[in-house]
Amino acid sequence: MPVSSFVYRHLIGALGSDVRCIAPDLPGFGLSQAAPGFGFRASDHEDVLSDFVERLDLRDFVVMGHDWGGPLALRLAIRHRNRVRGLIIGNTWAWPDHGAARRSYFLAATSTAAGYVLRSSTMFTRLAIRWAGRRLRVEDGMDAAYCNQHPTRASRRANSVLIRQNGENVRGTDSYMHDLEQSLPQLRELPVLLTWGARCPIFREDDRKRFESAFPRHTTVVVRGGGHFVMEDSPAIVAAAIKCWL
Repeated sequence: MPVSSFVYRHLIGALGSDVRCIAPDLPGFGLSQAAPGFGFRASDHEDVLSDFVERLDLRDFVVMGHDWGGPLALRLAIRHRNRVRGLIIGNTWAWPDHGAARRSYFLAATSTAAGYVLRSSTMFTRLAIRWAGRRLRVEDGMDAAYCNQHPTRASRRANSVLIRQNGENVRGTDSYMHDLEQSLPQLRELPVLLTWGARCPIFREDDRKRFESAFPRHTTVVVRGGGHFVMEDSPAIVAAAIKCWL
């Protein structure tokens, strides 16, 4: 989440015969259309996911999050602590402060020039996916799933709002990540599996160590050659880690 449920296709294929796998597309991403007037901010997506859990009456489930899906998964677990029995965390973050590399990336991605490119074409998405996915295999359907899900300027608002919120977070004008960090102790006793791409250019070793400190009951699997999309470029390793941990 929220790129597209397509990113989890290999994991679903490997795990689906043993456990129930649910991979929702958030509004405006993948195959999900947004309702008129939907805001596309993290809090809006969080509300949708919370309603999703309640409508399906999901219980005793493990939630997996990666990139922006990480904060959303953590917030979902906080809101439904009595329903969640564990967390799987990929390359992501859960705090308002940033290292120099990520701060520079977020600020560059929210610059005027980047905003124009993001709204005008799918070039930003194409470049970001290939830059962040160190061993990303090009397969049939990948462009349609990741890039062509936003064919029009209006549809690209789904992506641009979250990217702009990254910039607000760096500049200290958005409280979402600060509030999340303050709430993390509520999840401290949950078992957590960290599946971490060691070569991710955005979320690095210091972020992984902060999660390990926040969750004493963690199990960590570092994918040495894995990039940002570790479930995409190293699916067999991640699937095996999840099977063993479950």
